[in-house]
Amino acid sequence: MNAIQFLNVSFFWIIICSGCSNPTNNEIEELRKQTKDLQKQIDSLKNAASDTISAKPDTLVAEPPATKSQPPSQPDGQLRPGKHQFTLQWISWDEPGSVMIQPAEDGWFSIEGQQKSRKNNDYITIRGLIKQISASELQFRGEIKSVVETVNGGEPCVRTGTKIFKTTKNRKYWRLQDMINCEGGMLTDYVDIYFQ
Repeated sequence: MNAIQFLNVSFFWIIICSGCSNPTNNEIEELRKQTKDLQKQIDSLKNAASDTISAKPDTLVAEPPATKSQPPSQPDGQLRPGKHQFTLQWISWDEPGSVMIQPAEDGWFSIEGQQKSRKNNDYITIRGLIKQISASELQFRGEIKSVVETVNGGEPCVRTGTKIFKTTKNRKYWRLQDMINCEGGMLTDYVDIYFQ
């Protein structure tokens, strides 16, 4: 309850109570005095509220705090330079490695990085050039090498040449489309480069 509402309720109860008994002249005068005082307070509060509402908007709105300027964010799926997370599911999705992507020439970027296991000697490395060729696809030229002790007899699996990474649905990463591990069969590698 705000102050104006409180004073209005008080004013109402004074008037109600004044009719509850037969007041003396002194009581009536005292009630009139209290009523006038309350009415003055109500009027004063109403004027103050009115002044606040009619004040210039720039006096009511606080200036937003100054913030450091940040570069505009690029849409998801747009290849951009910088550090990106990099994973192979056999090593870990929870402890990603990283790749550094830097501008090269003719729309190409250099890419180099790795992910190493914290539990054993498993690792994956990537090195080469990468380029965005559509809203959802990257073309890669270079070498991707992985060693996982429980896959391919612990021997290196090396992929070279031109490969495609693709993002689908609402995923926040590009996945290597050459997924069959060197061991063959139905064994697949999920090699992912994250948007950033």
